[in-house]
Amino acid sequence: MTTVCELRKRRQIKEYRGSFTVEAALCMPLVLMVLTVTLYLCFFVYHRAWYTAAAYEGAVSAGTAAARNLTEARHIAESKIKDNQGNGGILSGTVQSGLSAGSSRIVVTYQGGIGGPFLRNRWEFQGKGEIKVLRPVEFIRKIRKAEVYAGGL
Repeated sequence: MTTVCELRKRRQIKEYRGSFTVEAALCMPLVLMVLTVTLYLCFFVYHRAWYTAAAYEGAVSAGTAAARNLTEARHIAESKIKDNQGNGGILSGTVQSGLSAGSSRIVVTYQGGIGGPFLRNRWEFQGKGEIKVLRPVEFIRKIRKAEVYAGGL
């Protein structure tokens, strides 16, 4: 024979059946949205870091040649830009690049954005690599002139 207490427990169990399904149906869209936005944020950070590294690679490559010949430095930077263009990933889409090479400074920039079906707006990123052109021969000459002027300190 069943007691009144056991009947109450059975009735409570039957009343709660299906409640987990309803809760999951209400919570899963929110969980999937947070997961998708987190994934896009990871892609955004990855692309920004990758293109920043590519910009510094192009600037440093050109900076080593700029001490000898500025035209050669421009060609080296442009070839690095061409090699790295579009290698950041599938979500980056079209990425614009820029090069500013002067006698004292070289700047390589990349600009693009992350877009997708779940994002209302594109998330714009920029990678910028900047280097000062060093001329070691001129630097050594300046140091030696300063030593002569200071009296050999």
